Amino acid sequence: MASIHLVKHWDKIFWLTFIAMLVFLAASAMQSTIKFEHIVLWVFLILIGSGKLSQEVFGRKTLNYQDDLYRKLHTVSKQLEQTFNMANAHKERTDFRFYTLNKKRRDIETKIDKNYRDIAKKLIEIENKVNRLSKTFIERELQRLNAQAGESFSEKVLNLIRNVPHGKVTTYSEIAKILGNPKASKAVGKILSRSTHLKSIPFHRVVRSDGLVVKTGNISVKKRVRMLKKEGVSVKKNKVNLKKHLYKFIPEI
Repeated sequence: MASIHLVKHWDKIFWLTFIAMLVFLAASAMQSTIKFEHIVLWVFLILIGSGKLSQEVFGRKTLNYQDDLYRKLHTVSKQLEQTFNMANAHKERTDFRFYTLNKKRRDIETKIDKNYRDIAKKLIEIENKVNRLSKTFIERELQRLNAQAGESFSEKVLNLIRNVPHGKVTTYSEIAKILGNPKASKAVGKILSRSTHLKSIPFHRVVRSDGLVVKTGNISVKKRVRMLKKEGVSVKKNKVNLKKHLYKFIPEI
C-alpha cells in the first residue's frame, strides 16, 4: 500500500525535491561555496526538470487530445443514435404504408376476381340462353321447312347425304343451298346429329364450309377423320381439302 501511495504522489515528491535542490544550490552560490560538482548537479537537475516538465506538458496535451476525441466520439455516437431512431421511425412509417398499399391491392384483386367470376357466370347464362334460343329456332325452322315441303325437310337432307359418293365430301351450307334455304345449315347439322344411328347415312362425309371435321352426335372427330382417310380423303389437321374432294350435285327436289 505504501508503494502504491508513493507512486500516486511521485510528481509532488519529485518537484518538492527538485525545488529543494535548486534552493540548496542557490544558497551555495550566494555563499560563494559552489563547486564544480554543484554546477554539474545543477545542470543535471535542470535537464531532469525540463524533461519532466516536457513529459507533463506532453501528457496534458495527450489527455486533452483524448478528452477531445472522447467528446467527438460521444457527439458522433449521439448523432448515430438520432439517425438510427429516425431510420427506425421512417422504417415504421414505410412498413405501415406498404401494409396499407398491400391491403388495398389485395382488396382490389379480390374485387376484380369477384367481377371476373360474376361476368363469367353471366356469360355462361347468356350462352345457355342463346343455345336454348338457337335450339328452339332450329326446331321451328325444321317444322317450317317440313310443313312447306311435301316430303319432309329431314328426309331431303338424308337423301342428299346418301348420294355423296365414296371419297367425296359435302358441306352443311352446300346442302342448305341446294334445298333452297341457305340459312338452314344449322338445321342440316341438327338433322345429321340425330341420324348417326342410321347405317345407310354416310354422315362422316359432311363437313363445315371451311373443310373442318367436327363432332356429329356421339361420333368423335377422331373417328370421322379415320373413316374419311379410309376412303382416301385428304385430311390435314382435321381439315379436308375441299378443292380436291368437294362433291357438288344438283338433286331432284
